[in-house]
Amino acid sequence: MNYIKGHKKRYVEVQLGVLVFQEEDSFLAFCPALNLSTYGDSIKDVKDAFDDLMAAYIEECTKMGTLEKDLRLHGWTIEQSAGVAFPPKEIDLDIAAGMLRQQFSEPFRIPMN
Repeated sequence: MNYIKGHKKRYVEVQLGVLVFQEEDSFLAFCPALNLSTYGDSIKDVKDAFDDLMAAYIEECTKMGTLEKDLRLHGWTIEQSAGVAFPPKEIDLDIAAGMLRQQFSEPFRIPMN
């Protein structure tokens, strides 16, 4: 389940589903809830690359103060009073048979200003 939950400790917990596909000798990690993707030479490489991508995304959104706006652009619902954000309920994906190799859920913490 994807979610973002705010905390009084000035960070946001993020739990995101990530799909890993194989295309020939490369692996692609794709997070539908944020439309973020990256690649690597193995499943471990692509998970590490996704962690780096999320860190860069979090850093940039934090620096620019655009996290909430970006989430809304991706169809997320934000409940200000509860400090929680939810991804769109349905995301259509056209995945070729046999390409999906793994799914995983990654936790992240986003610092708040």
